[in-house]
Amino acid sequence: MDTLLPTQWIAQCAGRLHQHWRTVEPAQLEELAVDLWQDVQLRAMPPEEAAAAWLTPVKVEKDASVEIHTAE
Repeated sequence: MDTLLPTQWIAQCAGRLHQHWRTVEPAQLEELAVDLWQDVQLRAMPPEEAAAAWLTPVKVEKDASVEIHTAE
């Protein structure tokens, strides 16, 4: 993959975010893309992939050691 300038990465990431949130102002999406670019792990990804990864809900695994007690 060609190395993108930060402004290119941010613009492409914001474009992907816009596909998900069409009613959000582009300036707000660019601000979010800047925040994502500042994350080293996300910045290492292609911008569209980074946006998609960020949009993916966090999977929470059930912890078997947690018990729920109810009053009887």
